[in-house]
Amino acid sequence: MKQKIKVLVAAAIMAASIPAQAAYHNGDLLIGFSKAGSSTDYIYDLGTLSSLTVGASWDLSAALNSNFSTNLNGVSWGVVGSLVSGSHVYQTTDGSSLPLNGGDFNSVKTAVSSIGSVGNGSPFTGAGTSASIDRSAANSWANQTATSGLTTYFFPNASNPNVVTPSPFTSGSSYAALWDSVTPSGLQRDAGSFTLSSVGLVTYVPEPSSAALAAAGLALVSLRKQFRRKNA
Repeated sequence: MKQKIKVLVAAAIMAASIPAQAAYHNGDLLIGFSKAGSSTDYIYDLGTLSSLTVGASWDLSAALNSNFSTNLNGVSWGVVGSLVSGSHVYQTTDGSSLPLNGGDFNSVKTAVSSIGSVGNGSPFTGAGTSASIDRSAANSWANQTATSGLTTYFFPNASNPNVVTPSPFTSGSSYAALWDSVTPSGLQRDAGSFTLSSVGLVTYVPEPSSAALAAAGLALVSLRKQFRRKNA
């Protein structure tokens, strides 16, 4: 009996000594950057969509310059995420089309959780966490989002979320539209947009509210009426 107790105690101590693997924070948006010729990708956790405020911005200049040799010419970047409650998939496009709304949420969720993981679980455990990942690694930003090679990758289970900055990129900003897709129902909504400046400043702009859109519509109607009265 004593021997059995000793074995159980030893097993409990051993289990307690094994560190739990870090896990991707459910619902967070990950912004990733990759560049051909660079040895590493850079990924940053922006936090949940609901936590983002109007004009929220992140100065990633130091990290991006460190990863991409002091300039952002020809950098592929985008935003992805997943939220278990409601089966939401977040992904960016260049704004010219809707993203692919994958039918298997679990496949997308698993892919998002795997981005940036190298043996010890996800490094993205909450807003502000970040990592530079070997570009050749299986779970690098480039491989997970832009290489349609494995069914376990974010792409092709969802759309390639990347846009590419111009080359040279010395002024202005690069734009990416964010979409919130509910799988497998097919419902999709505009969730705002992100811009990346040539100096590495990321800014979020939320989608216009229905009230704002209605107000804008009324304003246009009013202006049209005024124009017609003046020209009657």
